[in-house]
Amino acid sequence: MNAWMEELAKALRAHIVGDDSITTFVDTRVYPAGVAENPAMPYITYTLPISSRHEYVLGVVDPAASWVRFQVDWYSTSYTEAVQLGDALFVSLATATLTVSGWGSVRVFPLPTGFVEKQEEAGVTYFRGMHRYWVLLCP
Repeated sequence: MNAWMEELAKALRAHIVGDDSITTFVDTRVYPAGVAENPAMPYITYTLPISSRHEYVLGVVDPAASWVRFQVDWYSTSYTEAVQLGDALFVSLATATLTVSGWGSVRVFPLPTGFVEKQEEAGVTYFRGMHRYWVLLCP
């Protein structure tokens, strides 16, 4: 992961675990996608950046005055809790300004997408939600 991605990931996680409306559900169970193995539910994962541009996906080039997308997923064994957690995440991130080392303050902009869906894996039923966001990184 490139330095700018690491700093953005740190700022995103710090914002999420610093919001009581979110930590009421997940405490500090907030992980980069694919890192946690069988965490207790509910929990949150994030993926950044998501882009069709290979240099961003691979983290080869710093984005100079570029929009960068990221995705937040959450998981719960309860549909009601998944909806409530998703709402808390959306409200918190849709109004967020993150402080990213080396970039200063960056504003988060939500995309009008998102869902909560029922999933089953190894006989366990759970609910996964997802929202995507943009940030504008300017050096």
